[in-house]
Amino acid sequence: MPISVQDLLSDKRTITVETKVGNINLTYLPSAYVASLEDRSMRYIETNRPFSSLAQGLSQLVSDWDITGPLRYEHDNGDEVVIGEEKVVLPITLEVLTHLPGSLLVLMQTAINVDMKPKPDETKNSDAGSRKKAR
Repeated sequence: MPISVQDLLSDKRTITVETKVGNINLTYLPSAYVASLEDRSMRYIETNRPFSSLAQGLSQLVSDWDITGPLRYEHDNGDEVVIGEEKVVLPITLEVLTHLPGSLLVLMQTAINVDMKPKPDETKNSDAGSRKKAR
């Protein structure tokens, strides 16, 4: 039976990211981590912009979270930019992610990496020998 690419890319997982001020519930798309995303992220790393790399990757991986606004920052021209409203969930955009603390981006990516890592109890012996079956 044929499998559509859309079906392969539609899986979602929700995790909790622990921060100093409370927990963030974050839903991400494991199958959105594809080679082209890795290539874009590596370009940021090669130019010594690791947080930009994290923001780029998370903007593609994260589909939902419970981080609320408003987010305020100063634009390059000196104007104040305000995104979102009090107690309203912020959109998951590259603009928002690039204005969150780098330490938070690291926590989110680390939590995703830990969740994506295969767990020994989730793998089973294959019927053909000692190798493990894919999930």
